Amino acid sequence: FISADLSRGIMEVKNAQLPGKNLSEFGGLEFICRLKAYGSFLRRYQKYIREKLQQLPYLIEITVKDDEQGDPLINDDTIVALGILDEKQLARCKELTNRAAQVIEQDLLQKELFLVDIKFEFGLINNQVALIDEVSADSMRVMDKNGKFLSHQEIYNAIKAK
Repeated sequence: FISADLSRGIMEVKNAQLPGKNLSEFGGLEFICRLKAYGSFLRRYQKYIREKLQQLPYLIEITVKDDEQGDPLINDDTIVALGILDEKQLARCKELTNRAAQVIEQDLLQKELFLVDIKFEFGLINNQVALIDEVSADSMRVMDKNGKFLSHQEIYNAIKAK
């Protein structure tokens, strides 16, 4: 992000490349930070989970953005072996995922909202890792203090409320 003119509906950004040689046709990688067991994580591991919404310590899962294949999970070793990211770039993506999730979690807690999970997309600008997609209500799952999952509009309204 460089700048935006909201009145004209335009934004200036740096050109970023998706990591990996063949990922651009699918859309890259998603880094999902999970704070609670829910969604696809719960479906995959329900047999091993003690309780729904079990606390997860900023667990990071990585998926390939490929709707045709169901956005498959991919592990660190595979990412490096396939040359999608090198070890340093991968570590940076995970570090930024963790740090951003913590900042967003703290902001939400001030509104008595609880982050369940959030996803980020990274690319490369001049071979350096950069967040390349918006962070919005569409990229996170949030609950209120009563355990109700909020819609994207409800998250937006709660964040904007004074």
